[in-house]
Amino acid sequence: MARESGQSFLSRASRLTSYQLAQKFIDFFMVVVLARILSPHDFGVVAAATIFVQLAQLVVEIGMGATVIQMRDLDERHLRVASTLVWMNAMLYFLLTQACAGLAADIMGSPEVANALRVLAFIFLFQALGIVPENLLVKRFEAPRIALQNLCVKFVGGFSLGIAMAAMGAGYWALVIPTVLGSLAKSVWTYSVARTPLRPLLDGGIARKLLRSGAGFSTSKIINFVALRGDNFLVGHLFGIATLGIYTRAYNIMSLPADLYGAIADRLVFPAFAKAQNDGAALQRIYLRGVELTALIGLPLSAGLFVLGEEWIYAVLGPKWSGVVAPFKILVFVTYFRLGMKIGGSVQRAKGAVRSMIVSQVIYACLVVGGCLIAYRYGLIPLCIAVSIGVVITYIEITWSGLRLTDTRVSWYLKLHLPGVALAAIVAGLLVPVVHFGRAMAVSPFLILLESAAVLGVFGALLLLLRPRWLLGDIGHEIAQAAWRTTANLWSRMRSRTS
Repeated sequence: MARESGQSFLSRASRLTSYQLAQKFIDFFMVVVLARILSPHDFGVVAAATIFVQLAQLVVEIGMGATVIQMRDLDERHLRVASTLVWMNAMLYFLLTQACAGLAADIMGSPEVANALRVLAFIFLFQALGIVPENLLVKRFEAPRIALQNLCVKFVGGFSLGIAMAAMGAGYWALVIPTVLGSLAKSVWTYSVARTPLRPLLDGGIARKLLRSGAGFSTSKIINFVALRGDNFLVGHLFGIATLGIYTRAYNIMSLPADLYGAIADRLVFPAFAKAQNDGAALQRIYLRGVELTALIGLPLSAGLFVLGEEWIYAVLGPKWSGVVAPFKILVFVTYFRLGMKIGGSVQRAKGAVRSMIVSQVIYACLVVGGCLIAYRYGLIPLCIAVSIGVVITYIEITWSGLRLTDTRVSWYLKLHLPGVALAAIVAGLLVPVVHFGRAMAVSPFLILLESAAVLGVFGALLLLLRPRWLLGDIGHEIAQAAWRTTANLWSRMRSRTS
């Protein structure tokens, strides 16, 4: 039974990862195209407006999403009350945003921010329809289904409409309109699948219970938002909208792996942790496997992106975005630590460790915002260094909390990183000569990336063929074995069809 459950989890994880990768590929392709059409100012306007919208979105939700997943005795009345609370909040913050959009534009020093903000505020109303249904599906381990619908919405709305509008000269509206319409389509689709009750209900006892549970999740998310977006606010306010556009391009490209991994942690790992929250041995086992996989992915990824940072930015964004290179290389250096924070954070949420969550996020917010306030006078690069230092220190604090909550020894945790460290060293060792030779020969960035991909492809094929446990670790060896069996089966089927 446990074996079937594990296989089912891996199957869901594979499908979810595939859909999330496809979404990130669409996001990436949009960045490549839009960066060559739109200006840093356009991206800066939307980034500035998004700061206020995303903060309000967290308050609108009031922790109901995580509460639906974490609560064990959930019934129809709980769902109706949760939906009612979210709807009431959504309407309130929609009206507040319309009234305060001008003030936000004055703070950021750009009148276009007010226009973008007033339209983006419709997301609150559309989001209210989908919050409870979406998290109910996540609770039922139907995250791959949600990811598939998001992929379809992303392709039709963000990809097709966004690029078409940008090509017609719509400017920053090519980023705003697809986002709003995509939010509406996603919520309608999610509700049509989950069919949660829409009839409003206000029950004082249930509302208090939901709000008590959601308050900790909501508070933690809000503080986390301050840490994640406080630097954007300060960059836009202190350096201007165009510099904010450059900074957010560097940050968003750097954070693609962390966002992908975070989506999997939120949609699959967190529900798995929540299900095992009262089984100490099972929780520790899931945590250790998550840590091992994170190190195996995150450490080589950080090394590779750091070495190829300059080529990556020039190939993806184009030469007019040269100012992104240095911020990107600094921010991408701590990619692994961002991934590691996701696993520790999932444990805190699953255990309902509200105090630990809030402490971690307060530390993160203070380090990032405080570091930015200290470093900004010396320029954008020192500010990026300050943000990265804040990430590393917060990772250490959240990891310590995760070790304590799962009763895991530090020595076990460190040992699980050895394969990831070895892989990172090999990846860097393979890429540095390729990049150095390519730059010396004045080869185009795109060609250097192709050569690097070829080298890593050969290395990956050798890993798949040899499957060394000392280099891949237990979980990497399992994944390689499964990939080898899948490849062998596909090859066998192809041969049988041709013969």
